[in-house]
Amino acid sequence: MGKGTETGKMAATHSYLISKQDFFENHVDSVVYGPSTTNNIERWWRNLHERLEAYFKQQLKTLLEQRDYDPCDEIDRRLLGYVFTPVYKGNHVNL
Repeated sequence: MGKGTETGKMAATHSYLISKQDFFENHVDSVVYGPSTTNNIERWWRNLHERLEAYFKQQLKTLLEQRDYDPCDEIDRRLLGYVFTPVYKGNHVNL
């Protein structure tokens, strides 16, 4: 278990529940900390985030280079938000 923000609460809950059983002599020993990169789920989420971030940064870079987007123009910013927000909120994106 990595030492992320939620880990302390999860470790305390886990330790408490284990203390109600006879699995360990010391219930605190039931929690093992390690780098979260060994956690395949966390690694998958990190990879997904990096790929999506790279994808959307490339899209924005292309718009900027082709002068199709002006970050100082409020209308452009609102349109970009309108177009990309539904994609970001969970609609399927083919990368």
